[in-house]
Amino acid sequence: KLRMNTLEPLPAPTAPLAEIAAPREKSLFSRLAPMDWLLVGCLVALFAPMFRDMVALWTIPEAPQSYALLVLPASLMLAWMLRSRLIGVTPRPAAGGWALLALGLALLLVGTLAVALTLSAVGFVCVITGLVWARYGGEVVKRMGFPLAFLLALVPFPSEMLNLMTFPLQGLSVRGAALMLRPFGDVAVEGTQIHINNYALDVIAPCSGLTIVLPIFVLAAYYLYMVSAPLWKKFTLLALTLPIAMFVNAVRVTLIGIVGDNYGVRAANTFHDYSGLITVVLGFVALIFIAQEMKCNELHEEIAL
Repeated sequence: KLRMNTLEPLPAPTAPLAEIAAPREKSLFSRLAPMDWLLVGCLVALFAPMFRDMVALWTIPEAPQSYALLVLPASLMLAWMLRSRLIGVTPRPAAGGWALLALGLALLLVGTLAVALTLSAVGFVCVITGLVWARYGGEVVKRMGFPLAFLLALVPFPSEMLNLMTFPLQGLSVRGAALMLRPFGDVAVEGTQIHINNYALDVIAPCSGLTIVLPIFVLAAYYLYMVSAPLWKKFTLLALTLPIAMFVNAVRVTLIGIVGDNYGVRAANTFHDYSGLITVVLGFVALIFIAQEMKCNELHEEIAL
């Protein structure tokens, strides 16, 4: 007797034949040339002194722009999460990018000579944007517009502008905290000082709320860009950052006054030193809660974690 060997059918391909025949297209990030890495090294060497000075500025206690330490990593992370936008983009170098690059280098030179970190930082943003434009073209700049524009958040504000923003916020914080402190005792306001019972609280510039408003605003802009929602909802939430920040700052000043009145100056100073970051977190959590109630909590389809 002859035994017939039966042939088993081949397993079906798990992917379409088109995907097997054609390799998956790579993102522009995976096609960086050695020249690009050389340019990155040159930028690090060129702007290292500027960033050293800005880090010293950002790490001052109660610095209003201490959040800027995270701006560059956050911008790079967002560009990576939006990497799908660069699939299929053909690099088209543009001469206009070199003009913007030259402008940025000129601002860096002037800022260095004049000891003006604001000009140097603006020059950094111009150099990065101009370099991307010159190497890869305007289409890449357009598709990565927000990560590039977000770099402006690391530009230090001139002291005159900080003063213009500080004084009105200082008055709001004093009035709000004084109102909240009234149930806890006799409250009197003299300028920027709040007197409650036997304790005097001086709401100086760092306690004005600017150190709360700016971080929450930057965090809100970053978050709202990543979620999918109508523009009117995003602008509404962005506008709410100011009242939310001022409310939580008034609560912070109120708690400092209560601690000082009940436990003394030393306890109030300790609470003051550690309550700033907590207040920023609470303000952002409140904004996220409102965003969820407004159905602004789903990530955009282009965001890839």
